[in-house]
Amino acid sequence: NDESSCNDSNNGSGGDGAAVPPHLLIEQLVIKKLTFLFLQNVVSHGATSLLLSSSNIQSLEDVLNTMNDGATSEIHDAVVKKSCVVFFRDLIDQWSGEEVGGSERESLSSPNIPRAGFLRFIYDVFLPSAMQCILQKTFNEKDAMHYRVICEVGKTLAALKLKRGHVEWEEQFVSRTLSGMVTTVVAPQPATCPSQSDVIAAFRNASNPKEMEICLKNMIAVLKNR
Repeated sequence: NDESSCNDSNNGSGGDGAAVPPHLLIEQLVIKKLTFLFLQNVVSHGATSLLLSSSNIQSLEDVLNTMNDGATSEIHDAVVKKSCVVFFRDLIDQWSGEEVGGSERESLSSPNIPRAGFLRFIYDVFLPSAMQCILQKTFNEKDAMHYRVICEVGKTLAALKLKRGHVEWEEQFVSRTLSGMVTTVVAPQPATCPSQSDVIAAFRNASNPKEMEICLKNMIAVLKNR
């Protein structure tokens, strides 16, 4: 069911609490979907220089927040969510490897603010939001379209670890984001569920999209039993 997913911000109300007419909601939804798909196509076709142009650079953070909303909360449409996740994966491929900083990977504290800021956004905003999204009770991982979102998140995690290296992966994702989520589980787990330490160890050792996908499935099995 593609109509149930993550946190809902389309509640049919305007900023002052007044109901938005249905025809305007439909128009707003269409515009948002077109925006998400347009930005994803910009990145997938290697035109990311547009995002860093003098006329657009000041809006880069807004673009990232818009696509994060599309991936994790804004639209109840798994196809749109998948496209927004692919946007971040493609940017990781293009902005996060050795080609970004020359002979060595660019540091998170690099003076190249836009791209270093993008990496900071990935670790601080996108990944925590994506993890929480697929753990929502309304996110049905057994639905084929929703499962494709999980697969894309797995590909994104694999690309990030490959591009940024094990040390940064351990510090920024495993220790900060993942451990904080998994160690909050207090309910008894079924005997067939992986343990919390197993989930963390699997993410630590995963090295390709399929392994990351399995890690996400195991994480869902543990954390949705809270």
